[in-house]
Amino acid sequence: IVCEFILACETDSKAIMWNHGPGIAALLACGIVSHATGKSTKISVADNSGAEKLSLNIPHPCSWTAPNGDVYDFSLFERATDYAIRSSTPNAGENVYYYNFCRGVETREGRDKDPGYGCQEGIDAGCQYDNRDNYDEYYSLGKLSTAKWNTIEGGVQIHYTEGSDKWETRNRELFVHLLCLPKGSAEILGPARIISSMGLWAYEINISSHRLCPNQTPPAPTPPPPPAPPGSVASCAEELLRNPDAHDGNYKLWCNGHDFEYYCAGMQTGSPNAYVSLSPTALNTTSRYTGADKQTVETHFTKLRVDPCTLHVDMLDRTFSTSVGRRVAGNNIIDWEPLGIAGSCVAPASPGCGSSVTGLIDLSGTPFAIKSTSQFTLQGYLPCGSAQYRGQTLELKAEGFCGWISVEGFVYDPERGVGRNASSAWLLELTKHVDPERQH
Repeated sequence: IVCEFILACETDSKAIMWNHGPGIAALLACGIVSHATGKSTKISVADNSGAEKLSLNIPHPCSWTAPNGDVYDFSLFERATDYAIRSSTPNAGENVYYYNFCRGVETREGRDKDPGYGCQEGIDAGCQYDNRDNYDEYYSLGKLSTAKWNTIEGGVQIHYTEGSDKWETRNRELFVHLLCLPKGSAEILGPARIISSMGLWAYEINISSHRLCPNQTPPAPTPPPPPAPPGSVASCAEELLRNPDAHDGNYKLWCNGHDFEYYCAGMQTGSPNAYVSLSPTALNTTSRYTGADKQTVETHFTKLRVDPCTLHVDMLDRTFSTSVGRRVAGNNIIDWEPLGIAGSCVAPASPGCGSSVTGLIDLSGTPFAIKSTSQFTLQGYLPCGSAQYRGQTLELKAEGFCGWISVEGFVYDPERGVGRNASSAWLLELTKHVDPERQH
């Protein structure tokens, strides 16, 4: 059976049309157009009467070459879950803006599954969540197929159009500003703001990072880990199977080439976990947050729960911690903070970071270091601060209204209660510490 149809490729607002029989060549041609131009492409298939039968979107590529020859590769920022950035527009209520590089946002259904609302994976570049007055609705901020790239001061702008309509007057649009920062700077998610004027319903998201700078060399592939030696164990649970009478204490664990000593806790419970014991001579590893009620909560850690195979840390484990202070957040009483948090919800007395709250992670005396300071980002409303790495010590400073610094992607809402999203709790990653003096 040969199906006659009309196929159109829309690339950078220019339509290219073919009349085809089987049409495989036309589909391939659309893909070639998308790849060659660096633009996203919408493929529409219609019968000879003009009725649309199929509409597909080829997401825009992860790299772009600017007119001056600079090459931007954003694949380092693509991930399985969306970036979530809270609104920084006064009186905007609970607005959260979702964005993801290259592939677009995840599917989020509108209220009552209204086809005019919601966001679709592979189609929508950004998504707005509006919970003002418990409205609870999702809106598309623009289609991947409409992406237009431009250079701006300090980075790149991507402009998306054809989002959900705003009160049936005009469709939403999204401007994403990807800004280059010096290497070693804390990444900044936000601000996000509404820039509507004269009937334009546009939204702006700013993301700043050294990984967004042009002409970066891709990292070298990681060599496979060496095989584990005979008789080694990879977890505290395996040690317990080998020795059912084992008690809590220090044990050597080997996994994925990582060969370190850990403290195994809970051996007699049947579900032990591995911990890194922090040195008693190191500075206090502390998370600190000052709430809107001007009360400060501090949590001090003496051991950190670690996955020996991935070296990821559970930021919500407080088995070996003590806390002082308490604050009111919404209807909740908060009396502890997760690992790797610093911030406040007190309006700054003056511009700049003059009264930052300080947090600390000190791995001195252990064989570990934080893998990358770029994991820490400023978040919230009017955030200000930094992540300073000195040897094995990471100092976190932040303030805002409410603003904080934390591991990028960690689900944390300081004014509604401490984040307890288990899937985001393991984002902090360690690596083997190498003494610079021993490298010479």
